[in-house]
Amino acid sequence: MSWWHSAADKVAPDNLEEAKQQWGTVMREAFKASLRLLLVLLAVLYVVKEVPGIRNLVLEQEKGVIRLKIEKDGKIDIAKFLNSLEENKIDQNGTIGWLKERWGLYKLDDPDLKHAIIKLCPKVSELDIITYQESLATCENKYLIGNLRRLARENSPPFQRLANKIRIGTPPKENQPTDGYAYTCYNGELENKRILLTIEGADSNLEITVRGAYECLPGKKYPDIQLNERQAYTLFKRKTRKYEYAIAVLI
Repeated sequence: MSWWHSAADKVAPDNLEEAKQQWGTVMREAFKASLRLLLVLLAVLYVVKEVPGIRNLVLEQEKGVIRLKIEKDGKIDIAKFLNSLEENKIDQNGTIGWLKERWGLYKLDDPDLKHAIIKLCPKVSELDIITYQESLATCENKYLIGNLRRLARENSPPFQRLANKIRIGTPPKENQPTDGYAYTCYNGELENKRILLTIEGADSNLEITVRGAYECLPGKKYPDIQLNERQAYTLFKRKTRKYEYAIAVLI
């Protein structure tokens, strides 16, 4: 005799149909609750911490019992899983919010994710050089932080070098910078920066270090940087006008 019939047999015959309906409602709610618990294990989507070894999550249901099987091979079908949440009318946002508060799991577009990442590597004073170095080494060994730092070192997405269109001037000879350098305003955005200059639609480029060399007065317009005549010709391949424009990439 099945478990279902055992439970039903305890109900009087005239109430059997009502008992079946009630039991069906209980089973549906239990299934929804189990799916909520399953979402906890989808740390591969939202978790800040590393979850090694999980490659696939398989949901098995048999005779009202839900089992979760973790496999090392395969691929998680996220779309199918999220569809099952929707089909069972489970609030995804509410569930994810609970996961965030209870387990520290985050959606990738959650603004609070930045603060959670920062907490993985507490700030240490650079004056305490030994503790500082030890802290950096510990932080680097964390899976997420180590990979983010590697991407940053390689200038790989999302850490590509920043590029801006800037205005370039060529002052009189007596005020021109030496080769390898450019001038800008004191405390300007590019002061003490090393940049690569390129021209849109051309293959010429110029690598320079920018130094603050003059005061820029409020309300007046100045070029972002100044080059000497030789640098300007190398970049633009022609005699330059009062102001020219180029793309500056921080390096």
